[in-house]
Amino acid sequence: MNHSIRNLLKKIPLSIIGAVALTGPVGAWAQDTVATTSAHKAQAPGFFRFKLGEMNITALYDGVATLPASFFKGIRPEDVENNWKNTHDYTPRGIEDSVNAYLIDTGTQLIMVDAGGSQCFPAMGELKDNLRQAGYAPSDVDAILITHFHPDHGCGISDAQGNALYNNATVYVDEKEAAYWLSAEQTAKAPKEMQGIFLMEQKAVAPYKASQRLKTFKAGATLFPGVKSIAAYGHTPGHTVYQFDSEGQTAVFWGDLVHSNQMQLNNPKIAFEYDFDQKQAIATREHILAQAAKNNWLIGGAHIPFPGLGYVRTMGTGYDWNAVKYQSTVK
Repeated sequence: MNHSIRNLLKKIPLSIIGAVALTGPVGAWAQDTVATTSAHKAQAPGFFRFKLGEMNITALYDGVATLPASFFKGIRPEDVENNWKNTHDYTPRGIEDSVNAYLIDTGTQLIMVDAGGSQCFPAMGELKDNLRQAGYAPSDVDAILITHFHPDHGCGISDAQGNALYNNATVYVDEKEAAYWLSAEQTAKAPKEMQGIFLMEQKAVAPYKASQRLKTFKAGATLFPGVKSIAAYGHTPGHTVYQFDSEGQTAVFWGDLVHSNQMQLNNPKIAFEYDFDQKQAIATREHILAQAAKNNWLIGGAHIPFPGLGYVRTMGTGYDWNAVKYQSTVK
């Protein structure tokens, strides 16, 4: 279109454009402009696809968790803040950490790793809409593998009324994790400020337990062909990462092994506020990071900036994060 015509149209109030039946290229352009103005402010849907072997992986965004600098242990809070400021990640409230889950189409099953925080946190709960935007319904999901029962990972399996959101899915979790968080005795023994976390998770799990769709497993169990669990204890008593193998390639979804790639990859000895056993969590992180770098695993990180997919490589005494690039998933 001629630039002078474009400039003229920009000066005409939209109410006039809407009242005049414009035709031809000028009319089509004007009507298209009016129709799409509001869409220009909307973010893209929170899903990202990546193909590994025969697996189709869809990263799903659920929202954010805000972490203050004081949550990172073994480092001065001012050093945490300076690090985040240098990487443009800092806000006055702390770092806004992505909350990610992953849907893996293995060719025979649709398996989700973690389910976000749903109604338990006001800054989360976008996963179900993003699942639909990605072309799936909750009823399509066959299995949900929970890395651990902190509510930003497990609360999203049910709604605020305690109804199951994934009516055809079976929930899988390490037996030690279930024994701890679903125990009335452990709930009563927990500090008062932690008891709410126990109750949130028990409410979310209840409909699956009632319908016998909650299954526990021992560490290292193979859950499905090409899918096995890896004990990653420390952050919680039964924290688990999940390994998916396809055509000689491996994807590992590591839950809360890392809460900040800037901090804990550079220095894996930095612990986190909610680590159940900080010493064990550090040892677990060091071991799995070494394996990930050595074996070139694709990583799905629950709190790595969305989509949280990438590779770990050694860098000095620590590690570096290489995020995956956008790619076509259509052959």
